Amino acid sequence: MKPWKEKKKWKRRILQRKFFLPFEKFRFPQRFTDAKPFKVIYVDPLKINKKHKQKVFKDIDFPEWVSLVPKTGKFCPIRSAGLVVPGEWSQVVVDYNPKKMLLYQALEERYVNGVEWEKTQFFKTMSEMVRRGKRVWNGCTNDNDILIRCARTDHLKESIEKNGIFHKMPPFTVNIGPQGEFIKNGEGRHRLLICIILGIKKFPVHVVVRHTKWQNTRDAIRERRMPHNLLNHPDIQDIVHLTK
Repeated sequence: MKPWKEKKKWKRRILQRKFFLPFEKFRFPQRFTDAKPFKVIYVDPLKINKKHKQKVFKDIDFPEWVSLVPKTGKFCPIRSAGLVVPGEWSQVVVDYNPKKMLLYQALEERYVNGVEWEKTQFFKTMSEMVRRGKRVWNGCTNDNDILIRCARTDHLKESIEKNGIFHKMPPFTVNIGPQGEFIKNGEGRHRLLICIILGIKKFPVHVVVRHTKWQNTRDAIRERRMPHNLLNHPDIQDIVHLTK
C-alpha cells in the first residue's frame, strides 16, 4: 500500500475510534488514561530504548478489552489507544539500541559519509542472505529488490528533511512503562534511525498504552500529591500547567 493511502486509512480508523471512545470511557473510566489518546508528544529518539519481544504477548493473559495485532502480538495502535493496562507486559522487553544496528551503520555511511549503498556492509550482508534463499529487509528476495528498498529509504530521508516526519505516514507508536520509560510498539524504525542521524531531538509519537503505575504517577502529579521531579517528561507536558 502506498504511504499516502496508508495514512488516509489510518486517519479514517482513528476517526472511527474517536467516535466510540467517549462512550467506552463513560462506561469504564478506570480502563482509560486522562490524556488524549491520539495526541502527539515529542520524544528524544534515543530515549526509545526498549521494544517488545516479537509475539511474546501471546503468553500473557490480558483482559478481554485489550486489543492486540494478530500478526505481531503487540498492542493495536487504534483499538488499544488510550488504555491503562496493569501487569508485567512492560517487563517483556529487550534493549533497543538503534546505533548498534547494521542498518543504522549503513544509513550513517550513506547520509553522513556519502557512501554508495552497494559498498555498505549492510547491503553486502543482505545480498549474501538473499543468495542463500532468505527474504530480507521487508521482503527483498534479490539484489534488485534491495536496491529498490535503498531508493525508497533515500526518498524517505529526503521527505523527512523537506516535509517533516508525519508527512504521508502513520504515526510512530510507543507504550509507556511503570517508570515512564518508552517502549517501541509498532513499525517505523527507518524514520527513527534517520531522525537520529539527522540530529532531530524531538521525534513525534503516539502513546498507545500506559502502564497502571505510570498513570498513577500522572494522576499524582496532576493532583499535586508528589514531588514534581518528572515535569520534563514528554508525557507530562499536557498537565504541567495544573501543577502551578
